[in-house]
Amino acid sequence: MNKQIGLLKQLQSLDDRILHFKGVIDLIPKEIEDHYSLCLMVKDDLEQCKNEIKEFQMTRKNKELEVEAQTEQMKRELGKQHAVKTNREYTALLGEIENIKRFISTLEDEQIELMERVEEKNGELDSKEENLKTEEKKFSEFKAEKEGNLSKVKAEKEQKENEREQIVSEMEPSHLQHYNKVYGSRDQVAVSRYLNGICQGCNFKLPPQLGVDIKQSEKVISCPFCNRFLFYENNQSEEEPG
Repeated sequence: MNKQIGLLKQLQSLDDRILHFKGVIDLIPKEIEDHYSLCLMVKDDLEQCKNEIKEFQMTRKNKELEVEAQTEQMKRELGKQHAVKTNREYTALLGEIENIKRFISTLEDEQIELMERVEEKNGELDSKEENLKTEEKKFSEFKAEKEGNLSKVKAEKEQKENEREQIVSEMEPSHLQHYNKVYGSRDQVAVSRYLNGICQGCNFKLPPQLGVDIKQSEKVISCPFCNRFLFYENNQSEEEPG
């Protein structure tokens, strides 16, 4: 095989690996960010539970203050009994006192309900805090693993880039320029196999004499249709008879 074609094949293989490593390097931070978003969701759920507990406690405190206020009001109403002069006024006063008692009873029932809801939420809070600890631990382990992978991939990418520089130093500048142009414009495939008279890059059938030249491998040849460099591998099991 022509040395330049061999170098072009090696270059494409290296560029494919480097491109893969770039994709992994770009992906890993996104994976870490996505995984951390799970922790944020659990944390937000925990904070929401805490806020609900605070709201219940505040509402219960307000009702407690209202009970105290209504109790004082009832005392004042009871104190008016000795000043009542008519049965009608007395009946009205008793009705007012009874309304206050019912209101106080309702407030106390609501306080009990709020206390039960706080206890229920406190039970949920313990579970959510444990869940957050678990998720944070899992994220820490995941992040450490991914950052380790990232360092490894960066090192492998650097190694391949060094190998690429060595290959490039042995190539004809015109071939490298052509390769870079085609690799960037032809789906990262600049070197294609010639098989059964067809360029495997674009699937066009090539002139017979061009096929002979490719098989002889004496010079670097490009596909006249897609401009990819062409190489031939003598694999009789794949060749058509004749």
